Amino acid sequence: MLWCLLCAAGPAAADDLAALLPREQAATVVQQCSRAVPRISGTWQPTERQIHQLEEDFKTLEGHPAEACCSPGVRLENPLRSHRQYAGVIRDGRRLIYVNAFPEPAPPNWRSSPVVVCDGGEGYWGALYDPVLRTFSQLAFNGTG
Repeated sequence: MLWCLLCAAGPAAADDLAALLPREQAATVVQQCSRAVPRISGTWQPTERQIHQLEEDFKTLEGHPAEACCSPGVRLENPLRSHRQYAGVIRDGRRLIYVNAFPEPAPPNWRSSPVVVCDGGEGYWGALYDPVLRTFSQLAFNGTG
């Protein structure tokens, strides 16, 4: 019985490296200072199911190069090894999920407050995910400045 409950929960429920930010924090997480971020018109709260789906779809993003400044030629490797914050954002009328990722050490309040780091290099990255189309876009890494 316990095994079935764990199976139903899926990988994200047991993932100590991922957190769904509260809706009121979503607008702040897209205010990064050294990487391209999407302009948004609002926020929303994704479901756990949408987050599970996003994490399953990471395999389609792995190995992709940055689509925006600040680290030309850098490719995303092992996205599930990064700490990840997820936030529901609205862009051009579409409900998307912004992924804000960063390496160890994570700040103590990272599960409830957006992590914003200037520079830092390729360990810090972000991307947009469309839960309807199940696609990623706007992959960007922090600069090294």
